[in-house]
Amino acid sequence: MDYGSSETVLTMLKAMAIGLAAGYVIWGWKRPTGSEGSDDAAASEPAETAAEPTPEPDPVETEPESEPAPPPSNLYLERPDHVDNLQEIKGVGPKMEAVLNSKGVYQFAQIAAFTAEDLTWLDKATGSFPGRAARDGWVTQAKERAGG
Repeated sequence: MDYGSSETVLTMLKAMAIGLAAGYVIWGWKRPTGSEGSDDAAASEPAETAAEPTPEPDPVETEPESEPAPPPSNLYLERPDHVDNLQEIKGVGPKMEAVLNSKGVYQFAQIAAFTAEDLTWLDKATGSFPGRAARDGWVTQAKERAGG
């Protein structure tokens, strides 16, 4: 293959243009942020305008903040001797497994015993993908892997 031929160079330029266009479509154009001589510093300051004040919500319409769900009673304070590979559960990858371990969840049996309240606690504790454990059926999958 002759890398210097005009046909090869033209094909490479087309591929590069397609790659740039795809990157723009996927990630969009993002301007650099910071104060490197840009006008963004002035734009980041709050504008002093005579805006109409936002009405306060009616106290009757707002729901009281619910009490946070208590953590499950079967969490470990320290890493146990027997640790299951939680990544065998659909929806649990390396990062989620690390988060679960940091919260004291190491074994399928623990997840298999989770109640609806425990899953609510898990959603708040992990902070990402709320409802994922329920949607992916972590409790059912954990029961199968725990042997019952």
